[in-house]
Amino acid sequence: MAIGIYSIYWEKENSKVYIGQSVNIEKRWVFHLWQLKNNKHTNSKLQAAYNLYGEPIFSIIETCPINLLLPKEILWVEEFDAVKNGYNIMHPESSKIGYMAANSKYSKLALLCLFRLLRNTKLSYADIADLTGIHKSTVVQISRNEKHTWLHETYPNISKQVELARLYRLDVRRTDTSKIYTVKHTSGSVYTLSNIYRFCREHKVNVGNFYNMLHGKGNSCRGFSLLETAT
Repeated sequence: MAIGIYSIYWEKENSKVYIGQSVNIEKRWVFHLWQLKNNKHTNSKLQAAYNLYGEPIFSIIETCPINLLLPKEILWVEEFDAVKNGYNIMHPESSKIGYMAANSKYSKLALLCLFRLLRNTKLSYADIADLTGIHKSTVVQISRNEKHTWLHETYPNISKQVELARLYRLDVRRTDTSKIYTVKHTSGSVYTLSNIYRFCREHKVNVGNFYNMLHGKGNSCRGFSLLETAT
């Protein structure tokens, strides 16, 4: 596991490079490649180059302690002129979040990538931690809006999707062991359910509001009301 500065470039355009920093360069490369192959990279310059030239070349420029990542990244971005004549979107010094923020050891880009991945219910928290190189506990805290809350504030639409995905993961985990709910609709139909997320998706009901109704924070939700609860 290498901590330090790395580059991404293509042989056909070897005068242009992308400079990045990571506490786990190998995992960071895997994540870059996963995004590029799925046409989901947040860096439009890298994605355009990948679509044109195919798989890039990854190279470690320098290893260093975590506390030197930002100054080293700035040095190499300037050395290669990686913003104006390379694949970097912004100068690392211009970011006030990530390594520029107090008590944060992850870059803004890494955190944003993690935030977007949290919407994917096919990925577990452990999967997302492996892909991004960010500790699983931080992944879970961001999902709960307990850490790096700027993500939820800056991207409210993604935040709603992240919350729905979080509820889904909880529901899947508790499907076999938690309470089974019986609800009644104003039409007279009665439903017994254990997978709340799936039920809400099928009936086009807001998951958060439905959860609140089931736990006594509302009498009804879109015509549904709690009839009884069985274990």
